[in-house]
Amino acid sequence: METETKLNVYLFQPQYAVEIRNENTYWLPYSAGCLWTYANTVPEVQERYRLVELGFKREDPKDILERMQTNPPDVCGFSCYVWNEKYCVELAHAVKSVYPKCKIVFGGAQANARFLDYDFINSVILAEGEESFVDFLTSIQPARLYEKRRLSNLEIPSPYTSGLFDKLLEDNPNALWSMTFETNRGCPYACTFCDWGGATYSKVRRFDLERVTEDLEWAIGKP
Repeated sequence: METETKLNVYLFQPQYAVEIRNENTYWLPYSAGCLWTYANTVPEVQERYRLVELGFKREDPKDILERMQTNPPDVCGFSCYVWNEKYCVELAHAVKSVYPKCKIVFGGAQANARFLDYDFINSVILAEGEESFVDFLTSIQPARLYEKRRLSNLEIPSPYTSGLFDKLLEDNPNALWSMTFETNRGCPYACTFCDWGGATYSKVRRFDLERVTEDLEWAIGKP
């Protein structure tokens, strides 16, 4: 299938910049990156969709909408946390107002069923989102609410070593970057101050040591 016939996907994991020594530091959008890296292993997704942009910082929604004119969005996904909830909702509403056929999906630690009260949000994904996001992209009629699902096998590609973030780094040469270094998922405890991806009181699953090592070597090798 030719690129121009593919559906355009935008993923957003917006954050504030942290200023260190007069330089802006951002976190690489790891959660959104995991979704796309996993989804892109599915042939149907490869054939039908392309990722246009990984949004990692707060921008004026007008600027984002202006960029979207070149590649109008068919799907917009938002990784939602307590520090970006209101911004994500505002941006999603702005996108839907201009592109009413665009499918809007919310996930992340802050996501819950109440987001469906917004008529411009099509679906909400709870907890680990990889498998549910694939279902959302490949279903004729996506579910409104995807209940908690966990990956039974963590032999999945890394957004770091797959090259997903390379263009992001190239396009933002003056930014300093931090990364999420994920070695496992799940936790047998339920501390009140912590939410480990909604996977508390659950079996710990570990990433293969080779993948963990490769992620660390990727980070060491970056300037």
